[in-house]
Amino acid sequence: MTVQGWRKDLNRTAAFYFSDPQASYAARTGRPDDLGVIGVALFRERPIERQGWFSNERRSHSTRSQDKAEADAAGKAVDRRAAGASAAA
Repeated sequence: MTVQGWRKDLNRTAAFYFSDPQASYAARTGRPDDLGVIGVALFRERPIERQGWFSNERRSHSTRSQDKAEADAAGKAVDRRAAGASAAA
């Protein structure tokens, strides 16, 4: 892996560059023993949980069965009404 720099904040990045030890950032900040040390913290990105608003993915099998039974019953009622209307005509 090659790391060419780091993120300072959400809008700025900085690149690594190498200099003489006397001119280093570590020496300028009073930490000459930290010369050549790069500390990192890595975090795994949290997965995005998507809602299944327009799909049946998250609905239980029993809910789907109940919906099907209700739809079948409604369809039969329509069929009975249609049959009654044609018999009366």
